[in-house]
Amino acid sequence: MHGASRTAERYRNEWAAYAQEFKFILAAPHFSKTDFPGKRGYILGNQVDADGNPIPKPQWAFSAINPLFKAIKLETANNSENFRMYGHSGGCQFLHRYLYAYPRAPVDAAVCANAGWYTLPDLHTPYPYGLQDRGISRESLSSLFARRFIVLLGDQDTDSQHPSLNRDRLTLQQGPHRFARGHHFYQRAVLTSTEQKLSLNWSLAIAPGVGHNNKGMARLAAPMLLNGPINIYD
Repeated sequence: MHGASRTAERYRNEWAAYAQEFKFILAAPHFSKTDFPGKRGYILGNQVDADGNPIPKPQWAFSAINPLFKAIKLETANNSENFRMYGHSGGCQFLHRYLYAYPRAPVDAAVCANAGWYTLPDLHTPYPYGLQDRGISRESLSSLFARRFIVLLGDQDTDSQHPSLNRDRLTLQQGPHRFARGHHFYQRAVLTSTEQKLSLNWSLAIAPGVGHNNKGMARLAAPMLLNGPINIYD
């Protein structure tokens, strides 16, 4: 999943070598600024219009993913029951909110890298900063926490003045920069799973020497997506 830049072709190209190496089908959907305008259209899933009115679920950006998976299977004669998902920056924002919207989506592994801010897996924080009043059941949380989900953070992604970084009051409570906010997101998942007495199958991984750079993150994300967290300091 591309970032807020909407550069799906670049993301595909930066992942192409890994698709060839590990022999998987690579899809990089493009959510244009015309069809899915602004933050509400892409990273918040196109769930409301510019006036805040609800948009029908079939028109959500999130609702495009499952039909896309089925179309790729049909086109390639592939019988996979599940797929794996990666998102960087705004793509990570899309990815984790997609899983909130579809907690039983056929995603058997996901790597979420360097998001600017998060919807916390916290039932006491208002949406879109948390899941309060979103109708998220304990069963849905259980499904979400049970999947293999890796929060991958570049340890150089620490620019608190990055031009595309949200700095409103509630976002700043998550941390001053992306590296800190990723840690906060993961820690809230640990806290919520403990409070709700749910098993958590999530992992936190660090990309040493990498800043806010999809290409640098992809090098580590590809084997993690296929094989799970690895010791990146070997």
